[in-house]
Amino acid sequence: MEQGKQLVINIEGFGIDYITPPVPPLKEIEGYGLKPENQKWVRPILPDDDQIQKYTQEEKRALIEREFRRRLFGFWFMKYDKKTGVSSPTYLTGSCYFYLTHWFIAAVTPDGYPEYRSAVKEWFYVLDICHKDTCCFGAIMGCQKRFGKTECILADEYNHATLTKTDSLFGMNSISSTEARNNLFKSRVMRSHKRIQNYLKPVSNETKSKKEVTSELTFKGESLGDGKYKRALNNVIDHRPTLVSAYQGKRPAYIFFDEPGSVEEISLIDWWTTVKQQLALGPTIFGKCFLPTTLESMNPKGAPEFKEIWDKSDITKRSKNNRTESGLY
Repeated sequence: MEQGKQLVINIEGFGIDYITPPVPPLKEIEGYGLKPENQKWVRPILPDDDQIQKYTQEEKRALIEREFRRRLFGFWFMKYDKKTGVSSPTYLTGSCYFYLTHWFIAAVTPDGYPEYRSAVKEWFYVLDICHKDTCCFGAIMGCQKRFGKTECILADEYNHATLTKTDSLFGMNSISSTEARNNLFKSRVMRSHKRIQNYLKPVSNETKSKKEVTSELTFKGESLGDGKYKRALNNVIDHRPTLVSAYQGKRPAYIFFDEPGSVEEISLIDWWTTVKQQLALGPTIFGKCFLPTTLESMNPKGAPEFKEIWDKSDITKRSKNNRTESGLY
Protein backbone atom coordinates (compact mmCIF):
# COMPACT_ATOMS: atom_id res chain seq x y z
CA MET A 1 0.00 0.00 0.00
CA GLU A 2 1.44 3.30 -1.11
CA GLN A 3 2.35 5.76 1.64
CA GLY A 4 0.33 8.96 1.47
CA LYS A 5 -2.49 7.41 -0.53
CA GLN A 6 -6.05 7.83 0.75
CA LEU A 7 -8.21 4.72 0.79
CA VAL A 8 -11.69 4.99 -0.72
CA ILE A 9 -14.01 2.58 1.11
CA ASN A 10 -17.41 1.64 -0.25
CA ILE A 11 -20.00 1.27 2.50
CA GLU A 12 -22.60 -1.17 1.27
CA GLY A 13 -26.10 0.29 1.15
CA PHE A 14 -25.08 3.80 2.17
CA GLY A 15 -24.24 5.65 -1.03
CA ILE A 16 -21.30 7.78 0.14
CA ASP A 17 -17.77 6.38 0.08
CA TYR A 18 -15.55 6.92 3.10
CA ILE A 19 -12.17 8.47 2.37
CA THR A 20 -9.50 7.77 4.95
CA PRO A 21 -6.63 10.07 5.91
CA PRO A 22 -3.39 9.40 3.97
CA VAL A 23 -1.75 6.07 4.73
CA PRO A 24 1.21 6.72 7.07
CA PRO A 25 4.66 5.15 6.56
CA LEU A 26 4.27 1.37 7.00
CA LYS A 27 6.75 1.24 9.88
CA GLU A 28 4.47 3.61 11.83
CA ILE A 29 1.42 1.35 11.43
CA GLU A 30 0.64 -0.86 14.43
CA GLY A 31 1.49 -4.49 13.72
CA TYR A 32 3.72 -3.87 10.72
CA GLY A 33 6.48 -6.48 10.57
CA LEU A 34 4.65 -9.03 12.72
CA LYS A 35 3.74 -12.50 11.52
CA PRO A 36 0.52 -12.44 9.46
CA GLU A 37 -1.49 -14.29 12.12
CA ASN A 38 -0.56 -11.55 14.61
CA GLN A 39 -1.60 -8.69 12.35
CA LYS A 40 -4.99 -7.89 13.84
CA TRP A 41 -6.69 -5.51 16.22
CA VAL A 42 -5.28 -5.83 19.73
CA ARG A 43 -6.69 -3.56 22.43
CA PRO A 44 -3.91 -1.46 24.03
CA ILE A 45 -3.48 -2.16 27.74
CA LEU A 46 -3.00 1.17 29.48
CA PRO A 47 -1.67 1.76 33.01
CA ASP A 48 -4.25 2.46 35.68
CA ASP A 49 -4.18 5.53 37.92
CA ASP A 50 -1.81 3.88 40.39
CA GLN A 51 0.56 2.46 37.79
CA ILE A 52 0.88 5.81 35.99
CA GLN A 53 2.44 7.27 39.14
CA LYS A 54 5.58 5.24 38.38
CA TYR A 55 5.97 6.97 35.01
CA THR A 56 8.14 10.04 34.58
CA GLN A 57 6.35 13.26 33.67
CA GLU A 58 7.69 12.93 30.12
CA GLU A 59 6.43 9.34 29.79
CA LYS A 60 3.03 10.26 31.20
CA ARG A 61 2.71 13.29 28.94
CA ALA A 62 3.66 11.22 25.89
CA LEU A 63 1.05 8.56 26.70
CA ILE A 64 -1.71 11.12 27.24
CA GLU A 65 -0.82 12.89 24.00
CA ARG A 66 -0.74 9.58 22.09
CA GLU A 67 -4.23 8.61 23.26
CA PHE A 68 -5.59 12.11 22.64
CA ARG A 69 -4.25 12.10 19.08
CA ARG A 70 -5.64 8.64 18.37
CA ARG A 71 -9.06 9.66 19.66
CA LEU A 72 -8.97 12.82 17.56
CA PHE A 73 -7.29 11.70 14.33
CA GLY A 74 -7.85 7.95 14.27
CA PHE A 75 -5.64 4.89 14.29
CA TRP A 76 -4.01 2.62 11.70
CA PHE A 77 -3.18 -1.07 12.19
CA MET A 78 -2.21 -3.94 9.92
CA LYS A 79 -4.92 -6.53 9.35
CA TYR A 80 -4.31 -9.95 7.80
CA ASP A 81 -7.11 -11.38 5.64
CA LYS A 82 -7.10 -15.18 5.78
CA LYS A 83 -9.25 -15.44 2.64
CA THR A 84 -6.92 -13.43 0.42
CA GLY A 85 -3.70 -14.06 2.30
CA VAL A 86 -2.96 -10.33 2.17
CA SER A 87 -2.11 -7.91 4.98
CA SER A 88 -3.24 -4.32 4.54
CA PRO A 89 -3.43 -1.07 6.52
CA THR A 90 -6.81 -0.66 8.24
CA TYR A 91 -8.11 2.65 9.53
CA LEU A 92 -10.25 3.23 12.61
CA THR A 93 -11.87 6.62 13.19
CA GLY A 94 -10.99 8.34 16.44
CA SER A 95 -14.34 7.45 17.97
CA CYS A 96 -14.03 3.82 16.87
CA TYR A 97 -10.60 3.63 18.48
CA PHE A 98 -12.04 5.18 21.64
CA TYR A 99 -14.94 2.70 21.63
CA LEU A 100 -12.69 -0.35 21.26
CA THR A 101 -10.01 0.87 23.67
CA HIS A 102 -11.73 2.87 26.41
CA TRP A 103 -15.48 2.17 26.37
CA PHE A 104 -16.27 -0.63 28.84
CA ILE A 105 -19.58 -2.32 27.90
CA ALA A 106 -19.53 -5.44 30.10
CA ALA A 107 -19.34 -7.49 26.91
CA VAL A 108 -19.01 -11.27 26.91
CA THR A 109 -15.31 -10.95 26.14
CA PRO A 110 -12.24 -11.69 28.27
CA ASP A 111 -11.99 -8.05 29.43
CA GLY A 112 -15.55 -6.76 28.98
CA TYR A 113 -14.54 -4.37 26.19
CA PRO A 114 -15.98 -4.55 22.64
CA GLU A 115 -14.55 -6.99 20.13
CA TYR A 116 -13.41 -5.77 16.73
CA ARG A 117 -16.01 -6.11 13.96
CA SER A 118 -15.76 -4.81 10.40
CA ALA A 119 -19.45 -3.84 10.46
CA VAL A 120 -18.90 -1.67 13.54
CA LYS A 121 -15.84 -0.08 11.92
CA GLU A 122 -18.03 0.93 8.95
CA TRP A 123 -20.78 2.18 11.31
CA PHE A 124 -18.22 4.62 12.70
CA TYR A 125 -17.23 5.59 9.14
CA VAL A 126 -20.85 6.67 8.60
CA LEU A 127 -20.83 8.69 11.82
CA ASP A 128 -17.60 10.39 10.74
CA ILE A 129 -19.05 11.23 7.32
CA CYS A 130 -22.04 12.87 8.98
CA HIS A 131 -19.92 14.81 11.47
CA LYS A 132 -17.74 16.26 8.70
CA ASP A 133 -20.52 17.00 6.19
CA THR A 134 -21.63 20.62 6.62
CA CYS A 135 -24.91 19.88 4.79
CA CYS A 136 -25.90 17.00 7.08
CA PHE A 137 -27.75 17.05 10.42
CA GLY A 138 -26.80 13.46 11.27
CA ALA A 139 -28.17 10.02 10.47
CA ILE A 140 -31.22 7.81 10.90
CA MET A 141 -30.07 4.24 11.30
CA GLY A 142 -31.55 0.74 11.47
CA CYS A 143 -29.91 -2.48 12.60
CA GLN A 144 -30.57 -5.91 14.07
CA LYS A 145 -30.52 -6.85 17.74
CA ARG A 146 -27.18 -7.30 19.51
CA PHE A 147 -25.33 -5.09 17.05
CA GLY A 148 -24.22 -2.75 19.83
CA LYS A 149 -25.61 0.44 18.27
CA THR A 150 -26.43 2.11 21.60
CA GLU A 151 -22.91 1.70 22.98
CA CYS A 152 -21.38 2.84 19.67
CA ILE A 153 -23.37 6.10 19.63
CA LEU A 154 -22.80 6.76 23.34
CA ALA A 155 -19.05 6.24 22.87
CA ASP A 156 -19.05 8.59 19.87
CA GLU A 157 -20.98 11.23 21.86
CA TYR A 158 -18.69 10.94 24.90
CA ASN A 159 -15.57 11.06 22.74
CA HIS A 160 -16.72 14.30 21.08
CA ALA A 161 -17.74 15.78 24.44
CA THR A 162 -14.29 15.25 25.95
CA LEU A 163 -11.94 16.33 23.16
CA THR A 164 -11.95 19.78 21.56
CA LYS A 165 -15.51 21.16 21.67
CA THR A 166 -16.22 23.65 24.44
CA ASP A 167 -19.27 25.22 26.09
CA SER A 168 -21.54 22.64 24.47
CA LEU A 169 -24.48 20.41 25.37
CA PHE A 170 -24.55 16.71 24.50
CA GLY A 171 -27.96 15.18 25.11
CA MET A 172 -29.96 12.00 24.86
CA ASN A 173 -33.56 10.86 24.66
CA SER A 174 -35.06 7.37 24.59
CA ILE A 175 -38.41 5.62 24.25
CA SER A 176 -39.19 6.77 27.78
CA SER A 177 -37.73 9.16 30.33
CA THR A 178 -36.94 6.21 32.61
CA GLU A 179 -34.99 4.47 29.85
CA ALA A 180 -32.98 7.61 29.15
CA ARG A 181 -32.11 8.03 32.83
CA ASN A 182 -31.55 4.45 33.97
CA ASN A 183 -30.43 2.61 30.84
CA LEU A 184 -28.57 5.21 28.80
CA PHE A 185 -27.15 7.58 31.40
CA LYS A 186 -26.75 5.66 34.65
CA SER A 187 -26.15 2.12 33.39
CA ARG A 188 -24.06 2.92 30.34
CA VAL A 189 -22.54 6.41 30.26
CA MET A 190 -21.59 6.54 33.93
CA ARG A 191 -20.45 2.91 34.01
CA SER A 192 -18.04 3.49 31.15
CA HIS A 193 -16.99 6.97 32.31
CA LYS A 194 -15.90 5.59 35.68
CA ARG A 195 -13.76 2.92 34.02
CA ILE A 196 -11.65 5.44 32.09
CA GLN A 197 -8.43 6.32 33.88
CA ASN A 198 -8.61 9.72 35.57
CA TYR A 199 -5.43 10.91 33.89
CA LEU A 200 -7.10 10.36 30.48
CA LYS A 201 -10.34 12.26 31.06
CA PRO A 202 -11.30 15.83 31.99
CA VAL A 203 -12.17 16.71 35.58
CA SER A 204 -15.93 16.41 36.04
CA ASN A 205 -18.63 16.69 38.68
CA GLU A 206 -18.10 12.97 39.28
CA THR A 207 -14.33 13.18 39.92
CA LYS A 208 -14.49 13.93 43.64
CA SER A 209 -18.22 13.52 44.26
CA LYS A 210 -19.41 11.04 46.87
CA LYS A 211 -22.95 11.16 45.48
CA GLU A 212 -24.21 9.22 42.50
CA VAL A 213 -24.36 11.35 39.34
CA THR A 214 -27.79 10.69 37.80
CA SER A 215 -28.85 13.71 35.75
CA GLU A 216 -25.85 15.24 34.00
CA LEU A 217 -22.12 14.80 33.66
CA THR A 218 -20.38 18.17 33.58
CA PHE A 219 -16.77 18.93 32.67
CA LYS A 220 -16.28 22.28 34.39
CA GLY A 221 -12.81 21.74 35.75
CA GLU A 222 -11.49 21.87 39.30
CA SER A 223 -13.18 24.35 41.57
CA LEU A 224 -11.07 27.26 42.83
CA GLY A 225 -13.75 28.45 45.23
CA ASP A 226 -16.10 31.44 45.04
CA GLY A 227 -17.81 29.90 42.02
CA LYS A 228 -14.62 29.95 39.97
CA TYR A 229 -13.13 27.03 38.08
CA LYS A 230 -9.90 26.24 36.29
CA ARG A 231 -10.13 26.59 32.53
CA ALA A 232 -12.03 23.58 31.19
CA LEU A 233 -14.19 22.26 28.37
CA ASN A 234 -17.37 23.38 30.13
CA ASN A 235 -19.36 20.69 28.32
CA VAL A 236 -22.39 18.83 29.64
CA ILE A 237 -23.71 15.34 28.86
CA ASP A 238 -27.30 14.93 30.02
CA HIS A 239 -30.57 13.12 29.42
CA ARG A 240 -34.01 14.67 29.10
CA PRO A 241 -37.66 13.54 29.43
CA THR A 242 -39.21 12.07 26.30
CA LEU A 243 -40.89 15.28 25.18
CA VAL A 244 -41.03 17.07 21.84
CA SER A 245 -39.67 20.17 23.60
CA ALA A 246 -36.90 18.33 25.50
CA TYR A 247 -34.07 20.31 23.87
CA GLN A 248 -35.96 23.32 22.61
CA GLY A 249 -33.91 26.51 22.92
CA LYS A 250 -30.77 24.64 24.09
CA ARG A 251 -28.61 24.68 20.91
CA PRO A 252 -27.12 21.20 21.52
CA ALA A 253 -23.94 20.06 19.80
CA TYR A 254 -25.05 16.43 19.75
CA ILE A 255 -28.36 14.64 20.36
CA PHE A 256 -28.86 10.88 20.53
CA PHE A 257 -32.36 9.38 20.39
CA ASP A 258 -32.27 5.67 21.22
CA GLU A 259 -34.90 3.37 19.65
CA PRO A 260 -36.96 6.08 17.89
CA GLY A 261 -38.83 3.39 15.93
CA SER A 262 -40.36 2.16 19.20
CA VAL A 263 -41.36 5.47 20.78
CA GLU A 264 -44.99 5.76 21.93
CA GLU A 265 -45.05 8.82 24.19
CA ILE A 266 -44.51 11.45 21.47
CA SER A 267 -44.66 12.03 17.74
CA LEU A 268 -41.18 11.32 16.36
CA ILE A 269 -41.82 13.65 13.43
CA ASP A 270 -42.76 16.52 15.74
CA TRP A 271 -39.69 15.75 17.88
CA TRP A 272 -37.33 15.85 14.90
CA THR A 273 -38.93 19.01 13.50
CA THR A 274 -38.27 20.74 16.82
CA VAL A 275 -34.76 19.35 17.38
CA LYS A 276 -33.68 20.15 13.83
CA GLN A 277 -34.35 23.84 14.49
CA GLN A 278 -32.02 23.71 17.50
CA LEU A 279 -29.10 22.31 15.49
CA ALA A 280 -28.71 25.13 12.97
CA LEU A 281 -28.55 28.88 12.74
CA GLY A 282 -29.67 29.98 9.31
CA PRO A 283 -27.74 27.94 6.75
CA THR A 284 -25.10 26.85 9.29
CA ILE A 285 -25.44 23.43 10.91
CA PHE A 286 -23.58 23.34 14.24
CA GLY A 287 -25.11 20.25 15.87
CA LYS A 288 -25.62 16.62 14.92
CA CYS A 289 -28.32 14.09 15.74
CA PHE A 290 -28.32 10.30 15.48
CA LEU A 291 -31.44 8.12 15.56
CA PRO A 292 -30.55 4.40 15.57
CA THR A 293 -33.30 1.83 16.06
CA THR A 294 -33.55 -1.95 16.35
CA LEU A 295 -35.70 -2.99 13.40
CA GLU A 296 -37.22 -6.06 15.09
CA SER A 297 -38.40 -3.95 18.04
CA MET A 298 -40.32 -1.24 16.17
CA ASN A 299 -43.97 -0.86 17.17
CA PRO A 300 -47.14 0.24 15.29
CA LYS A 301 -46.86 3.85 16.57
CA GLY A 302 -43.19 4.52 16.13
CA ALA A 303 -42.47 2.55 12.97
CA PRO A 304 -44.52 4.61 10.45
CA GLU A 305 -43.01 7.92 11.56
CA PHE A 306 -39.52 6.40 11.65
CA LYS A 307 -40.04 5.16 8.08
CA GLU A 308 -41.32 8.57 6.95
CA ILE A 309 -38.17 10.29 8.19
CA TRP A 310 -36.09 7.44 6.73
CA ASP A 311 -37.65 7.91 3.30
CA LYS A 312 -36.96 11.63 3.46
CA SER A 313 -33.28 10.97 4.27
CA ASP A 314 -32.32 9.44 0.92
CA ILE A 315 -28.88 10.85 0.07
CA THR A 316 -29.53 10.33 -3.66
CA LYS A 317 -32.33 12.89 -3.47
CA ARG A 318 -30.84 16.15 -2.27
CA SER A 319 -32.02 19.70 -2.83
CA LYS A 320 -30.11 22.56 -4.42
CA ASN A 321 -28.56 23.35 -1.04
CA ASN A 322 -27.29 19.73 -0.98
CA ARG A 323 -29.54 18.58 1.86
CA THR A 324 -31.99 15.71 2.01
CA GLU A 325 -35.62 16.54 2.75
CA SER A 326 -35.19 15.53 6.41
CA GLY A 327 -31.65 16.88 6.70
CA LEU A 328 -30.46 13.45 7.81
CA TYR A 329 -28.73 10.66 5.90
